[in-house]
Amino acid sequence: MHWLALIVLSSFAGGLYAENSGAPPLLIDAASCLVNSKDDWLGVATNKPAELEMGYVVDHKSQMVYLVNFDDEMHTSGTVVAFVPEGGGRHRTLHFQYKVKFRQPEDGGRTVVLTGMPYGGIGTRDHILHAIYDIGYSTYRIPMSDVGTHPEAACQNDAPRE
Repeated sequence: MHWLALIVLSSFAGGLYAENSGAPPLLIDAASCLVNSKDDWLGVATNKPAELEMGYVVDHKSQMVYLVNFDDEMHTSGTVVAFVPEGGGRHRTLHFQYKVKFRQPEDGGRTVVLTGMPYGGIGTRDHILHAIYDIGYSTYRIPMSDVGTHPEAACQNDAPRE
C-alpha cells in the first residue's frame, strides 16, 4: 500500500518531465534510466524512435514495478523491464532486475512468447505475462525529448552478471 501512495503522490507532485508528456514521474524516470543506460536496454540507439509507448504496473506484494515498452502500435512485441524503486522524488533509486523481450506469434493468436527469460520460474513468467495483459492499451506516449539525459532518479543495475 505504501508504494501505491508513493506513486499517486508522485503523480500529483509532477515534475518537468511529467508536465510535458502526461506520464507519471516514476515512468519518466524509468524510461530515462533505460534509454540512457550504457547497455541500451530498449535499443533506442539503433532504432532512434521519436517516442516511446510505455505502461507500467506495480506488484504491491513484491514491491516490483514492471514497465512494458511496446515496439509497435498493435502491441505485438516489446520489452518488459522489472525494477524495484526505493525512495521517492529526487531521492528515488531504481534497481534494475531484468528485462524480457516478448512477441506474439505470426499466426495471429493472442498468446505471447517470452524470450530471454530470467531466473525465477513459473511465478516470474506469470508476473511478466500479467503485466503485458494488464497494461494492454493503457499506455503513455513519451516523446524522446522528455526522456532526459540525466534522470531525476538514480539508476542501479542489480541484475546478476552472466
